[in-house]
Amino acid sequence: MDVLSYLKQSAIAVAMLAFIGTILGNIFTHFFTNSRTDRELKRKQQTDRLELVYEPIIKIIDDGIFPGDGYEGINDSQLSGIGEILKGNARYVDEKLEIFIYGFKEESYQNAMANVDFPVYDANRKMLDYVLKKYNSLRKDLYLPYQRNRWIWSWWLSLQMTYKIRRFIRNRRKPPVAVKMKQDS
Repeated sequence: MDVLSYLKQSAIAVAMLAFIGTILGNIFTHFFTNSRTDRELKRKQQTDRLELVYEPIIKIIDDGIFPGDGYEGINDSQLSGIGEILKGNARYVDEKLEIFIYGFKEESYQNAMANVDFPVYDANRKMLDYVLKKYNSLRKDLYLPYQRNRWIWSWWLSLQMTYKIRRFIRNRRKPPVAVKMKQDS
């Protein structure tokens, strides 16, 4: 009888372990499947944001830059084109970009009321720098080629040039050292 009760207990223990193993396996499978699905969804949203918002905005801005002049800002036609992009892809546009564009639209309305002939918006490049930063950030997240640390690198170069210029000026100011020669007596 002892053998029978032992077998029953061991069978119950094995069944409980199998049940617990099945539940743990299902939990892990569910977790890893959901995290994979979330990563795929995030990647799709980033790709859509890059292709539907930032690339067209950069193209519109780039079309308005004339060689030799550089970036002087955006005009009314570029502003309306960017506004259409934002309106058509509202779910991919972040709040800061909306604030820039709606601020420019408000300025445009005021310029129209004041009869300004050729208004220019974003002359201080804040929106352009923001768009380029987000564009490069999205490209980096998607493992696409991107421009690395443009601002840090330019800051470092300007700092190095400042030191070189200071050293050059300092060395030019020093009077030549007079060397006394011993005379034979």
